[in-house]
Amino acid sequence: MKSEKAKAIIRESDFYFHIDGVTFQEARAMMKKDAIKAVELAEQEAEERMRQKAIEAYRRSCSCGESTCNSCALMRRFIQKLTE
Repeated sequence: MKSEKAKAIIRESDFYFHIDGVTFQEARAMMKKDAIKAVELAEQEAEERMRQKAIEAYRRSCSCGESTCNSCALMRRFIQKLTE
């Protein structure tokens, strides 16, 4: 798993079974919430990694003629389309 935040949430969810007075069902419900949160974080991080890869790939193949395509109109339009 690439998401360190998601790993941390999953590791910490084992903690619920060691709290006095927490039933198995309550612990499972808390773990489910944490698992959902971990998956959402991992998805967000994966989307951001893919966005950065797409920007870098576009930058390398941009036909604007600038030596470093960081702020040309084509690049800004591409990034805008990624954000939509």
